[in-house]
Amino acid sequence: MKNLKVIALTGIAGALMFAGCEKAPQVEIDKAKQAVSAAAAEASVYAADKMAAAQSALDSALAAVKAEDSKMMKNFSVAKAKLAAATKAAEDATVAAAQNKEAVKTEATALVGQAKAAVEDAKKAIAKNKKKYTLAVKALFVDAEKAVAAAETAVTGNDFAGAKTSASAALEKANQVKTDLGAAKPAPKKKK
Repeated sequence: MKNLKVIALTGIAGALMFAGCEKAPQVEIDKAKQAVSAAAAEASVYAADKMAAAQSALDSALAAVKAEDSKMMKNFSVAKAKLAAATKAAEDATVAAAQNKEAVKTEATALVGQAKAAVEDAKKAIAKNKKKYTLAVKALFVDAEKAVAAAETAVTGNDFAGAKTSASAALEKANQVKTDLGAAKPAPKKKK
């Protein structure tokens, strides 16, 4: 009976030592880090809130791993759950970014079209009002043309957020050209 108790206690001690020697879940850590890293490029632009949540979840999970790793008796089950949540949050950020990017692409494409039309209208207004065409108006028009070109380049490069910004600037400048040309008073006609 005594030998049975010694064997049982030895078995329990061995199990406790084995549990205390549990290693950090490196596979889960790597998977979570990779998911957050992969999401970062698009999600930081098109789903910033979800990307921030994924990064926060990863930071919390890594802190849990570190805290558990410093203990004598390690149990990484909570850390593993947090790592899985971080991976899921990163995957959600990636999906949201793709959806939002499509919406921004549609908006950017429409806005670039509007900006191009506004620049063409400004060009026609300049042709009709050559006497009112000042250096300031010329500078605005040149800036509008450059902004349209930048917006088109951004669309081609799949930078739809940048395309929206450039197209908005082009639209604003082209409209300002038309306003400035309309606001300038023509020279009075000479009486015959």
